[in-house]
Amino acid sequence: MSCSAAKSSSQYHGWECKVSGGACMFLVPNSKACAEEFGESPYALVYNIEKLKLVLFNAVTILASLDSHNHDLTISERKQINELMLKAQEVLRGGIEHA
Repeated sequence: MSCSAAKSSSQYHGWECKVSGGACMFLVPNSKACAEEFGESPYALVYNIEKLKLVLFNAVTILASLDSHNHDLTISERKQINELMLKAQEVLRGGIEHA
């Protein structure tokens, strides 16, 4: 994968990052890897949205499972759902680097 924020340069190792203003952290620019590792690159927003979708899917799956069994939530289940929702909020704020 390439990166639209990488520009050819006679400095560094041949690639400059338009986002950081320094050298690209990869010998071969890779927008997806940069988003995953550093939370930067044009792909970062897409990456965070994908993480958010996964977190929300997990929460909805748990809730659907509980609803189909028609029972009250245990303390453990409430805690698990609460943790998933907190992760979703962090992703929305861009605070999670590794989900």
